[in-house]
Amino acid sequence: MFTDQRLKSVTIPFKLVNNLIIIKVKINNIPLNLILDTGIKQTLLLNLKDKNTDKYQNLKKTRFVGTGNEKKSIQAVKTINNSIKLSDLIISKNANLYYITNENFNFSETLGIPVYGFIGGDLLNNFIVKIDYSRNKIKFYSQADFNYKKIRHYHKIPIKLSDDKPFVQTKIKFGKKSEEIPVKLLIDTGNSDALWLFENGNLKLPKKIKYIKDYFGLGFNGEIQGKRIKLYDLKLSKKIKFRDIYTALPDSIYFIDLIRKNKFDGIIGSEILNRFKLILDYKNKAIYLKKNWWKYHNEFLFNDSGMNLVYAGKIPVKVKKTITQFDENANFNNKNTVVASTEIIYEYKFVDRIIINYIRPDSPAYKAGFMVGDVLLSINGNSVYNYKLNELEKKFFYKTGKILKFVIIRKGIELELKLENKKQL
Repeated sequence: MFTDQRLKSVTIPFKLVNNLIIIKVKINNIPLNLILDTGIKQTLLLNLKDKNTDKYQNLKKTRFVGTGNEKKSIQAVKTINNSIKLSDLIISKNANLYYITNENFNFSETLGIPVYGFIGGDLLNNFIVKIDYSRNKIKFYSQADFNYKKIRHYHKIPIKLSDDKPFVQTKIKFGKKSEEIPVKLLIDTGNSDALWLFENGNLKLPKKIKYIKDYFGLGFNGEIQGKRIKLYDLKLSKKIKFRDIYTALPDSIYFIDLIRKNKFDGIIGSEILNRFKLILDYKNKAIYLKKNWWKYHNEFLFNDSGMNLVYAGKIPVKVKKTITQFDENANFNNKNTVVASTEIIYEYKFVDRIIINYIRPDSPAYKAGFMVGDVLLSINGNSVYNYKLNELEKKFFYKTGKILKFVIIRKGIELELKLENKKQL
């Protein structure tokens, strides 16, 4: 509920970076960038060392069991009675928040903008939430004032809520001749991938299916790795289905506690969700989907190169600059003439340093001789600093059959390497 009862809705813009929804929020009047994450219950904060944390009151130590390659709990602090504002409008005066003190978990390295945590389901269930991926806007509606007649052209899909997280019952097929398998999947706006499936007692990978070993990013307890396959079919309803989805199969041990608690088979992430206008209606246990036709039929892409990039501090780069000067008093053939002269100078500026933080075994990047820690300077003559990280990956790493020429720095030495981006699946 909005604290101002006259309000029916609040609309705010968001940035979509690596398929993640990043919104500006004020918590106790402190501005923060947070990721909208339907895959968690609590609103979590992290990396607040450069923010004023004195405004968080009633602190109590607690612990989380996180995902990742180290099976240990994470230290956190619970704080109560916090105010949350969107567009300077208060939507909660007594929110419970959790502050993760693990400084090694840093989303900003992969996104390129400061991110301080996640808005979870315990806040979303007080509203009906419309996410418009095509316009980069999100709208929070008061439940009593939402007009269902306006969404009659949407596809309604029932959900089940568990621990303030939305799950759908749907079907998948591993191959064209395979049988349909019923699965329970988490709707997770905080997962940038298309689809994750967990190999467990209910879901077994066919013996003959092709897969590669892959890296799926960081959990709260470290790296998450597993297998990557191309799934033949995912069917959300009679009119909503997808083919040839690059699908992650992370090792279930990273998620064993979540799987046992919620008894589910995988995750639908934002690479699928951003093909729709999405409405979350937790009160009536439903989601509503309307196809973004300009994106719905796009093929699913995959980083075949096998290298994963992150931002890591700053680096000085020499930049060419052209200076033009005009002389309005120049005399040419006894006439006053404006003469322009140009001069090329070079100056240094600090830019985001882009490094390789993971290389997939037996991938094109691995075979070309790249190493973790290599600093990227250019690809095919294009400076990497002219692109944002996600733009750089889409422009070069998702296109197979091409030769990519890199200039890198390794231990202070500039090197040139070639990579043939071959299809892996």
